[in-house]
Amino acid sequence: MGPADSVSLIREAIRKAPAVLDSLVRYEFLKQRTGYLRADVQHCQAERLSLTLSMIKLRTERDSLKQVIIHRDPLRPRLQRARLENWGWRGLATLGIYLQLRSWIR
Repeated sequence: MGPADSVSLIREAIRKAPAVLDSLVRYEFLKQRTGYLRADVQHCQAERLSLTLSMIKLRTERDSLKQVIIHRDPLRPRLQRARLENWGWRGLATLGIYLQLRSWIR
């Protein structure tokens, strides 16, 4: 390797120095930014876990309240009787139609 080769290497290194400096600055910035982003991710994961636990708790409370409402509903027995009465009338109507059709066929 002669003196001309070393001079050309030095010139090339000097020519590329701004790009190398820019890359190093970007690297340091991204390294710092990555730390902030990791902290944000951890915060979001903790918040998500907290919200998931809250959601489970609220669903449990909702289900227990539904059970209380179903068992304490004052209209529930009346509704059940009304449904049973409707089915009774439907059965009688069906029987009446059957007997009427049977009398016509004879």
